Amino acid sequence: IEFKQSGGPGSDTTIFVRGSNSGHVLLMVDGLKVGSATLGMPTWQYIPLEQIDHIEIVRGAASSLYGSDAIGGVIQIFTKRGEGPAKAYAQVGYGTFNTKSLASGVSGGENGWSYHFQVGDKTSDSFSATLPSTSQYSAYNPDKDGYRSTSSSGRLSYQVANGQEVGLNYLYSQGWNRYDSSYPLAATSDYKLYQTISSVGAYSKNRVSDGWVSKLQMGQSIDDNKSMGDGALVSNYRT
Repeated sequence: IEFKQSGGPGSDTTIFVRGSNSGHVLLMVDGLKVGSATLGMPTWQYIPLEQIDHIEIVRGAASSLYGSDAIGGVIQIFTKRGEGPAKAYAQVGYGTFNTKSLASGVSGGENGWSYHFQVGDKTSDSFSATLPSTSQYSAYNPDKDGYRSTSSSGRLSYQVANGQEVGLNYLYSQGWNRYDSSYPLAATSDYKLYQTISSVGAYSKNRVSDGWVSKLQMGQSIDDNKSMGDGALVSNYRT
């Protein structure tokens, strides 16, 4: 598995599995496909890590089960779920380039109910995505290419009976990052990329027999990508 990032935090990120193209890796969040049909790849950089419970990966071609996007593999992200007595938590972080993060949430579960809700915010002044040494390949702009991201996730489920569960879950993340143009005449322009990803779903998980568990799920995911230059719309992709 290889990663490529076009600048600092919040900039375009691509993932390659077993030598396949960046658009050949399917991203799923809690069983729902998340990605852009127009850009051809998911918005990896806005997946909030603090809201992830675990990740499962299928390496290699899996198109027969998951469709044409899974030529290289499948990466499925599962958000956190609550259990036990109710508890609230918070975390704060600060680092170089005036990078700040804040996250808080509440989770728990009893009498058949399970719940988990969390919000988070990250911001950074970051650094310039281009350097003077790269000016022969692209336009050089010495400004700082910072970013900001705000996210929220939640899950609510109820166990009707042993092996019978219904639930709702969602993930929402939006943010922006500054980037530099590759055109010398536009090197000093202020370019910002606004991106939003979201998914919401409802499911029913039922144990039909000791050897048969059925899961029915319905949901929707949205990937919105808007590029602005000096306050004017440059492009807009929405899936």
